Amino acid sequence: MRFETTWLLRFFVGFFSVALGAVSAYGRGERNSAALAAMADLANGQTGVVCWQSRQTGALRIFACDLDGDNLRQVSPDVPGKDHLAPLISPDGTQILYFQTNIPLIGENYYADHVGDLMVVDAADTDGSSASLLVSGVRTYFECRVARWLDDNRVAYIGSDHDGYVYSISNDSSSKLFDYPYDEFGAIPNQQLTYAIDGKNRTFTVNNPGPGGTLTEDQDYDGCEGNMTADGLYAYRVKGGWPGHHFMRMRLGSWEEEMFFECLSDTLPADQNYIYFPQISLDQRYLVMGVSRDRSEHGHWDSDYDIFVVAIDPVTFLETGTPVKYSFANELDSYPDIWVNHEVPVLEVPVSINCGSNEYDVAGWIRDDAFVSGGSDYVNSNTIDTAGVANAAPADVYKSVRHQSPHDYSIPVPDGTYLLRLHFADGYTDRSMNYFAEGVQILTDFDISSEAGGTNRALVKDFQVTVADGNGLQLQAQSSSDVFEAGIEILVWQDSEPQPDGDGSPGADADGGPQPDADGSPQTDSDSGADDAGDINVADANHDAGTDPDEETTVSGGCAGCSSTPAGRGCLVWLLVLGLLIFRSRFDAHDR
Repeated sequence: MRFETTWLLRFFVGFFSVALGAVSAYGRGERNSAALAAMADLANGQTGVVCWQSRQTGALRIFACDLDGDNLRQVSPDVPGKDHLAPLISPDGTQILYFQTNIPLIGENYYADHVGDLMVVDAADTDGSSASLLVSGVRTYFECRVARWLDDNRVAYIGSDHDGYVYSISNDSSSKLFDYPYDEFGAIPNQQLTYAIDGKNRTFTVNNPGPGGTLTEDQDYDGCEGNMTADGLYAYRVKGGWPGHHFMRMRLGSWEEEMFFECLSDTLPADQNYIYFPQISLDQRYLVMGVSRDRSEHGHWDSDYDIFVVAIDPVTFLETGTPVKYSFANELDSYPDIWVNHEVPVLEVPVSINCGSNEYDVAGWIRDDAFVSGGSDYVNSNTIDTAGVANAAPADVYKSVRHQSPHDYSIPVPDGTYLLRLHFADGYTDRSMNYFAEGVQILTDFDISSEAGGTNRALVKDFQVTVADGNGLQLQAQSSSDVFEAGIEILVWQDSEPQPDGDGSPGADADGGPQPDADGSPQTDSDSGADDAGDINVADANHDAGTDPDEETTVSGGCAGCSSTPAGRGCLVWLLVLGLLIFRSRFDAHDR
């Protein structure tokens, strides 16, 4: 029997060429059908836009595509001698803001303290014909981040004097937000105008935003590409270190830090996993980033970065899916943004909202501005007695209220069952107030002082409320005269909580079940998932709810995801079997 090793060598070379080709065709290659299928899977029927700055035509221009990968387009026009940077999609997804430089960015001048124009273009544009100037004399806050949408009409930006400003599109006018205490670059505030961040590793508290507003320097952060989340709770950035960078978040106010995405993540392609340029979507369910080969290919103006999108948990920011590649140019693609549907920021529960005037900032309590419509602020100069009041808020919460009828809150929390806690105090009697939560009346002809046992005494009312429509918690306040509240808390409801009485206030269980802790957060079960009794717990941050953790969602080129899914691995096995059969037939022929 003769044995020809040449055939065995040919078989294994051929087999692994096919197999590896199927896997690597999508590694850094073309925008092929497999790549588009992966984008469509991530979109999962949702509409949205992904955009970024790119050198694929030579100068930096703004490119975009739909969330499902369709309609790749250049949205900013070709303007000789100008570069276009730092695109940001408006909250309604219809417009893209970007920065137009006065000179081309080449080499080290990429890091200069640039002054240029703030431009806006329709997100669906394909030739830049809709581009228009908003403001001239605008600065970046280091490298290429430049501004922030406060809402669909207002944009926060840095003026040529380095101070913070807000531009109103409808009024075509700017007004000052705060003075910046340094003489280069500047700082950008969050949407709530409570904190600001600059590109030189500094965070600030914003004091009295508006003419005369100031910044108080807070915690420095170790890293670069500083940014802030839409809910106003976190700053995040890139933190350096060997073998690469990580994405870190820092809780504003407490300054606690934790990593949420790791360089060299095994969910990224093996030949492309050096991460940079993070941007978290407005609803905090997606992370979009630039990814290059390795630390040696790190230049921010000339390296071959591509854009990846990954689904994340809106509370922990940990990835819940597999990163999907959206750009394939063999040039720089960087500073991306993403918008999905009509996003609203999802708040982390428990939520504590300080209603009314922003004169009193209370640690751990956020302002109501982003969640309320109607009514006005009122400052209560009376001293409020909280002695002996269970679960009372900090004293400063009762110093201001949101009042006047009607006013409504739309508080973006995920679907679930919650303990809604309302805080009141009143210096008068004989009120008649009505409150509705999720369309159900929870207080009728309510008089604060009567229930509190006197004027200027804190009163806490608890209610069980279920949110099931995906639209957050809706709260309405109505009265024939005046209606007002000082604070709102939303806690996760536990089955062992005291049950509400007929008027909506809780009564005591026979066993005196667990109450929320002193800091307002409810006690939690020892298990991490929902139990048979229906406790609501945070889902496993590594996988979407209802998704088999053994299934991967990345679709590779060539053989429809070979090696990345069970079906793909089966495909490789059949290729191996077929190759062995061919080899055997050749071997038998030689033996004869």
